Amino acid sequence: IGSVSENIRQLTKLIDFRINDNSFNGTIPDAIKLCQELEILDFSHNDLSGTLPSGLFELSTLQYFYMRANSLTGSISEDIGQLTKLNHLWVDENKFNGTIPNSIGLCQDLEKLHLQESGLHGTLPDGLYDLMNLQDLYLDRNDFSGTISERIGDMTGLLDLR
Repeated sequence: IGSVSENIRQLTKLIDFRINDNSFNGTIPDAIKLCQELEILDFSHNDLSGTLPSGLFELSTLQYFYMRANSLTGSISEDIGQLTKLNHLWVDENKFNGTIPNSIGLCQDLEKLHLQESGLHGTLPDGLYDLMNLQDLYLDRNDFSGTISERIGDMTGLLDLR
């Protein structure tokens, strides 16, 4: 058992950071924002807690973002829309509270969005329906309400909707 050190700030050339399937705990250090070359970030299946630090949303080269099966809380920031190169976003099986940010629609390269069992609620934002490259959309086991927009029919690339 251990945590992710603030010293990751020194890994400025790091492209691929995977510590998934371990027993790391504690919070994700905001210093991760200094890893400006990161394309792959996988902290899935640990015991990380706290919120997603704002620095994560400054990683403009990030394509694969996996934080599934931790104990993360708080909300998913509207700043998620700054991650315009995202291809996969898996933050399922956490303890968030809040809604899906409308700015998710700015992540036009997104193909896989896994939000199941993550404590989210509210209505599905209009921005969600702007994701024309989306293939997987997992929303199950949350507390969403309202209606699914007729715009869902425009998302013709969807292969898996849960």
